[in-house]
Amino acid sequence: MEEDRLKALIKRYESGQCSKAEKEMVEVLYHDYIQNAKIDLSAEQISEDLEAVYKKLPVPAPFKINSQWVRIAAILVLVGGLSLLYSRINQNPGHLTVSRKSLAVQKKEIIPHSAQSYLTLSDGSSVVLDDAPVGKLAMQDGYEIVKVKEGLIAYRNIAGKRTDHQGYNTNVLTTGKGIQYQVSLADGTNVWINAASSLKYPTSFTGSERQVELTGEGYFEVFRNVSKPFVVHTGRQNVEVLGTHFNINSYADEPAVRTTLLEGKVKVVELKTNSSAILLPGEQSVLADNTKFKVAQVNAGNTVAWKNGLFQFEDSDIQTIMRQLSRWYNVEFEIEGKVPDVKLWGEVHRNASFEKAMEVLVFFGIEYKVLNKGETRKVIIKTK
Repeated sequence: MEEDRLKALIKRYESGQCSKAEKEMVEVLYHDYIQNAKIDLSAEQISEDLEAVYKKLPVPAPFKINSQWVRIAAILVLVGGLSLLYSRINQNPGHLTVSRKSLAVQKKEIIPHSAQSYLTLSDGSSVVLDDAPVGKLAMQDGYEIVKVKEGLIAYRNIAGKRTDHQGYNTNVLTTGKGIQYQVSLADGTNVWINAASSLKYPTSFTGSERQVELTGEGYFEVFRNVSKPFVVHTGRQNVEVLGTHFNINSYADEPAVRTTLLEGKVKVVELKTNSSAILLPGEQSVLADNTKFKVAQVNAGNTVAWKNGLFQFEDSDIQTIMRQLSRWYNVEFEIEGKVPDVKLWGEVHRNASFEKAMEVLVFFGIEYKVLNKGETRKVIIKTK
């Protein structure tokens, strides 16, 4: 949770304006700290230490600290190695017992980056990007394809050698589970591709439009060109822009296609009915099966947290979390019994091990075990 959200939450709690869900967030934090902390200091020493740490947060002048547990909550967010996740759990009011036991302890940690990413060229040949050294990868359509560093490739025009054959010299950048990649296209547009996704694009853009095809999830920073609109095609919709920053989540296993705008303005067109929606910064369109576009204000920063190496959860259900973890850690999830009725907030670094990421669920009493069968790893979620 960001510091400004934490301060606003605490202020609402103190003034009695919190919702039930927000009230439970704060109380779960405090309850867990009291149950698990080992304190050998005097009350005076504790107060001094908490005050010193809390001062690291930029607290505005009108904001008053009236109780010790407020500072404890700030410390938990400020110095936690793995950010604590907050939950609204539909159970008996006041029942805040936390279980930290899992059904199995893994001897071998599951880490991300378990698959490969590769670039498929127009002649059908492929370059495994993870194995390729930094430097030139190939020549195509008058462009030099360069691996700038790990996680980034770029297209550089070689003066006097360009030929225009858009639609023929197409490339496909494909990311495996546990890997994300960035590509700098020939027109200066930058695209970040999330795990288990692909982007199809021409080596050079000619004609009246710049067209690419996305499966999975991608974040786009489109180079502005009024005379040549940029169009992103997915299976169910097109996104038309001139120059802007936006994110598209179009994974096949997601219940809806979500397009989120950070800067500029975009037009989202649903292909089946040709209905459309115009998005402004901070807005997200949601296209679910057999429904029209729904547009709502969202926290756009949370939507693109993956680009910055984070899982960011905000009022997320367990199934949403399982889909994200599955793509990153290359595991299969299965739930035994009823789907847990739980909502989670918070963040986890994507370079953390799977076991660390699963503390999101273990923290709130959800148990799991991992079954290893060859290369296949299945995670069984079990609720009490």
